[in-house]
Amino acid sequence: MVEITIPCLIVAIQAVRRRADEERAQLGAMGEDDEGVEGLSLSLSDLEKTLNELHDVYDKARSQGYELPPSDSLFR
Repeated sequence: MVEITIPCLIVAIQAVRRRADEERAQLGAMGEDDEGVEGLSLSLSDLEKTLNELHDVYDKARSQGYELPPSDSLFR
């Protein structure tokens, strides 16, 4: 398994969350038939899966004794 530092993990979560929020807003502004909707929807789905994985790693770090606030309170 690859290891990263906690600060790196936090920055990664913040960056992925920001990008997902941007794509979600773009999708909300698009019509169902607009070109690019399908690709953007797939990208957003991938970002959300990635975000879930990152949150799982963050929560695992908390359970292993790192003194971190709950991920929901920090990133939502």
